[in-house]
Amino acid sequence: MGFSLAKIIFTLLVVFLVWRLFGWIRQNRLNQSKRRDGLGGSDHTATLEPRDTVQCSVCKAYVPIGAGSCGQADCPYPLS
Repeated sequence: MGFSLAKIIFTLLVVFLVWRLFGWIRQNRLNQSKRRDGLGGSDHTATLEPRDTVQCSVCKAYVPIGAGSCGQADCPYPLS
């Protein structure tokens, strides 16, 4: 049950890896919250607004209200 150099090095390695893992998790969460809050520095972030949809009686797809035709011959929505 004595201490050997291998056991001490192994314990230090495990402690170091756990410390790095928690640092990586913290950084990942910080980056996600920045992206969610719009502070990530990306200029390509599009602001999407929710839109009401209706189901097309022909193709059964949900399309935004006021959207154009789905391309089917008997589509009830006008071509846009």
